[in-house]
Amino acid sequence: MASWAGAFDCSACGRKRLLAQEFSKKMLERRKQAPPPPLSPPPPSPHVLPRRPQDSGAPLRCKTCVAAAAEDERAAAAAARLAADPSLAAQPARLLCAGCQRLLGAAEFSRAQLSKGEAKQRCAACVGAAEAEEREAAAARRAHELGEAARQLRSAEACGSAAERCRAAAALAALEAQAVTGLTPAVLGNGRGRGRGRGRGRGR
Repeated sequence: MASWAGAFDCSACGRKRLLAQEFSKKMLERRKQAPPPPLSPPPPSPHVLPRRPQDSGAPLRCKTCVAAAAEDERAAAAAARLAADPSLAAQPARLLCAGCQRLLGAAEFSRAQLSKGEAKQRCAACVGAAEAEEREAAAARRAHELGEAARQLRSAEACGSAAERCRAAAALAALEAQAVTGLTPAVLGNGRGRGRGRGRGRGR
């Protein structure tokens, strides 16, 4: 999948034609909910209606840029707290971080973390590390699912029935399409039972 090209651009780093898996689900949903762009210029033929692009054109930021922006925001918030109250820098390290178990100063914690209390509060470094671990774990899960689907397809092609090969190929294609487009595959009915018994019992 490394050679595949997507249809998404990051407005922050400027990378083009990225896959949907480079963006968070929340970012893609925001893209869908944004107002659509204006209609395209009128076509040369009066018999052809102008089409509205499917993409709303709302700016997107990839996961890497979002993480970098969050880190910058944490650093800026810490600097702002020190600027507002310089005495924080001179205060002894008395606050315990629930993540790294270190005693740190108040400037190392965000207000949201301090409001959680000593049992749950985490310093800015631990919060950033946890977010990075979550991104890596999600990427590893996607890679494992794709690898397992590819393995099942190879097994079905080697010794499976036609139906098993079809199911395995469809499962792999659905995962690959989701990685590229960000759309979750919809499971439709199998259509069994249609027309069964049609006309039976009539006239009784």
